[in-house]
Amino acid sequence: MKLLSAALLALSLALPARALAMRCQSRLISVGDTAHRLEEKCGPADFVTSQPSSRTTSAVGTAIAGGTTRTIEMVETRVYRGDPGQMATFVELRRGTIVAIKRVSILTVDDPVRCQKVLDDRDPVGKVRLACGSPLDTSQWYEERTVMVNGLQLAETVSYERWFYDLGEGRFERILTFENGSLVSIEEGKRH
Repeated sequence: MKLLSAALLALSLALPARALAMRCQSRLISVGDTAHRLEEKCGPADFVTSQPSSRTTSAVGTAIAGGTTRTIEMVETRVYRGDPGQMATFVELRRGTIVAIKRVSILTVDDPVRCQKVLDDRDPVGKVRLACGSPLDTSQWYEERTVMVNGLQLAETVSYERWFYDLGEGRFERILTFENGSLVSIEEGKRH
């Protein structure tokens, strides 16, 4: 029984915990609150990232007429580090409104040499930033993907970001690549 409890505790710490609200000192912030209210009650975030999100909808009409609407909006994630020993809080905003609050356990802070040990595939940009610190250099690009489904052309915009870390003399550079705000690869670069 103790082994099962320990396994469940380890699993719960590894997964982000979704919440409907968070506390900033004695003030409560909830899903549905505005970005202005979040800033007013919790102050500036430790780290902010924005990723485009695209959605294509088709209006089916006759064989002659039909329409497609493509919406691209920025999804902002504000990361609050929390006090030592506490979990970090990730607040996701769409169109100026809080749509999700997640709690994430991060074991190291601002350590690009050791951070790879606490990173997992598909980790969000904010968790990586808190664990590894600021990259030496970054680059961004976008790809447009198009597929045909039942005769309809569906398009998706995918954002990529690449972060470079110089780990010091005698070490290899670390290169992290993100797709739509999630970690997809960790590579070694040149040795210094």
